[in-house]
Order: sequence, then structure tokens, then C-alpha cells
Amino acid sequence: MTMRAWALAALLTLLAPLTAHAQLFVASKPDPAFAIGPLFVQATVTPALGPVTVDVLFSVDVPAAKSAADIEQDLFLLWPGAVVPDAAVGKPDPALEKYVTARGFEVIDSGRTPLSARNLYQAGGGRAAEPIAGGAPFVTFVRENSALGMSSPATWIRIPWNPRLANRVYLMALHLNTRGLIRDKPATWVERTLWGPRHRVSLSFHETRQRAVFPMYFQHRDRVIRLGDDPAQIILDFADADHLKIDEMSPQAARRQLSETLESTDTVSLFLDRSDGITS
Repeated sequence: MTMRAWALAALLTLLAPLTAHAQLFVASKPDPAFAIGPLFVQATVTPALGPVTVDVLFSVDVPAAKSAADIEQDLFLLWPGAVVPDAAVGKPDPALEKYVTARGFEVIDSGRTPLSARNLYQAGGGRAAEPIAGGAPFVTFVRENSALGMSSPATWIRIPWNPRLANRVYLMALHLNTRGLIRDKPATWVERTLWGPRHRVSLSFHETRQRAVFPMYFQHRDRVIRLGDDPAQIILDFADADHLKIDEMSPQAARRQLSETLESTDTVSLFLDRSDGITS
């Protein structure tokens, strides 16, 4: 990283399928009678431009006529990108690998990622995280055929059921160490000489066009969990804001401001509209 300002174009949604990153919540059973909400997808970008840390904070919105026991089941998160396993959390789940390979995909990595519950009302220690033993097992896979070659990776994550998923005192926190969210921005040699390298980061929701993602979505489309009425937001935190230049943001509804909790950090955020359905 040079001493001059690091430039990064932040795109919260992107039309190009090869650079779109998103998430899709899936239930174990068809026609889930519950929703996801609130939801916060928070990514942290640093000048090192390495793997990006993403925290998915969410809760299950249980209808008034049902109880947590009525909807108890494992949840899944379909993430269009690679996730780095955390060996300290545990070993891979062979059943997940078998499930994915049976559908014609090639597994390129597997493991577990940390999962915790954050008590929003804990006194004294703030919103301390309570780790969930075993975390969330996952497999990262690609799709390959003779005509189109190998696809970009996607990850299938199993979120084991925990009573705190439906407890309004808690927000569940899925911690992902991801690869591929940041890409080099194409530029002419004149632009590179004058401005140096620039980069693009993309993060979106309900993006299903990626080659490795669409077949998994299509098979499980009757199990997709919708967003509830609670707030849902995408958040990108950019560290070292004093040396940051953001060229462009998309869509226009995205908002940029200084972080309220992090020092020298710019935050770009976007509220999600639940009425969009499966639209990125």
C-alpha cells in the first residue's frame, strides 16, 4: 500500500454477474412460515485489500400465531464467493460435501466458520458475543462444464438451529472471512500512471445470477426465506478514512458517513426494500 490516498470505488449492487456477491437464506423445509429480520450485512475493507471480513447479523421473525418450536429447523446461507475455514471452530461436515457433490458441483474447500449470539441488553459488558459450539459448517464449490469452463466459487453454509435464533433478546452473528469481494478496476495505462491502482468492492442481497448460485437457488426456491418488516441493511466499513478516496457509489440510495463507533472509518450503507422480492 503506497502512502498516497488509496482509491476504491464502492458498488453496493452491480450488474455484472461475475463480480456480484450476495446472500440468500434458505430453510430446511418448504414454504417457511417465518421471515428474517432484522438483518445487517457488514463488511470491513482495509487498505491491505486482502480477504474481507463480513459479519451477518440476523434474527428469525416468528409470526404471532406460531412459537419457536413450530419452526425449529436448520437454516442455510448461500453465499456467492469463497469463505476461509477457521480450523479452531471445528472439522468439516462430510454430509454437506456429499449433498453438494450429489448435485454435480465440485467442492474446492470446506470447514467451519464462527457463529455466535449477541445479547442486545447485556449490562456492563456491552453486546458481548456468546459463541455457539461447533460454529456453522460450510462447503465452497464451483460448477464446471466443457463449454463455459469453471465458474466463480459459491459457498453453502448450514446454520444449526439454536433457540436464540428466535429470541428477540439476541442477534445471531455469522462471521465470514471471504475472498473475492474486492477486484481490480480496469484502467488505461495513463490512469494507472496518474492515479495508481484502483479497486471495486461489491456486496448485494438476493443476487442469483451467478453460475454456481442459480442451480442451488432454483432447486431450493420454495425454501427461500423472505425479509420481514424489521430493518435490513448492507454496510461497508472503510478503515483509514483519512487516506481513502471513493470515486463512485451505486445505487444512488447508498449513503456515506463517518462511522459512529469506529475511529477513522467511513461507512457506506444501503437499506433493503423487502418489497423487491428476489431482486438484487
